[in-house]
Amino acid sequence: MPAMHERMSFRAVLPLAAALSAFAAAPAAAAPAGGLVDGQVAVVNGRAITFSEVVRDVPLHAEALRAEGAAPEGAEALFRAAFRRALDEAEERVLVLQKYEQGEMRLPEHAVDRYAAETLQSRYGGNLQELQRQLAARGETYAEWREGLQERMIVMSMRQTFVDGHAAVSPNEIAAAYEARKAEFSRPARMHLRVVSVPAADTNAVAAFAARLAAGEGFGAVAADLAPGQDGDYGFVGADNALAPIFMDAASALADGASAGPLELAGKAYFLHRIESEGAKTIPLAEAWETLRSDLLAARRRELFKAWTGHLRAAASIRETLPWKE
Repeated sequence: MPAMHERMSFRAVLPLAAALSAFAAAPAAAAPAGGLVDGQVAVVNGRAITFSEVVRDVPLHAEALRAEGAAPEGAEALFRAAFRRALDEAEERVLVLQKYEQGEMRLPEHAVDRYAAETLQSRYGGNLQELQRQLAARGETYAEWREGLQERMIVMSMRQTFVDGHAAVSPNEIAAAYEARKAEFSRPARMHLRVVSVPAADTNAVAAFAARLAAGEGFGAVAADLAPGQDGDYGFVGADNALAPIFMDAASALADGASAGPLELAGKAYFLHRIESEGAKTIPLAEAWETLRSDLLAARRRELFKAWTGHLRAAASIRETLPWKE
């Protein structure tokens, strides 16, 4: 049955305002602590989801909205949009876990223990005390943390069984994607540049640098002598690089192996050396194949997962009690 939306009267309206205020002040920081505001925001087939369960994932979804260019204006609007996504994800997780409980497949305890040990090592350097300190700071026990890892494993396993294993893309789809995204696999002509600078006010050093280059001395030797400690290697740059126009214009007029300068900019005198050039290039389909295939498979898996959880939603009883109207 479809979800039913109701207003909810929270025990603490002021803490909710504090959560929104904290999010506005530091939207990319960690979510407000779990105990700041709590209350039931959804019930999925009898299983309650609390505000604190959802709000911890709001910053991640806010960043995703920004990356997609879909973030609404204003901190509160962004918070609500990210909260909506986080709640949808929490509801899907519960539906998948309930589907797991209805089946016969079970994860062995030793697999969960191994995953917990690997997570402890990779995230906390194997330091159990540091993990426990961070858990205590957010009001979570080790048992709850381990249960969260177990649920994550279950969701990954169920997704692999019911979704990912059925995702496929055809060669024709990959070829079509290549044509649609060809600009991404095209590269303009590029120049390998080395750029060093000396203070413009040091007229003796500027003049000496220019004179030694004019005399045919190697750029590297002059740079090592008059601009020591500078790497100066800009790598390959082209029209798609954000290089100062004064540099691009001078470098474009050079032949490979030639130098230019001094070019004054922001109190410094710059000298350029064009090492070598590469012509414009389009990466062929064969080289782009795996990248395109991976992108298409990921998109297909997301589509299938949404369709699968959509069927689970249609057969579920979901009641939402958000603290605001949508």
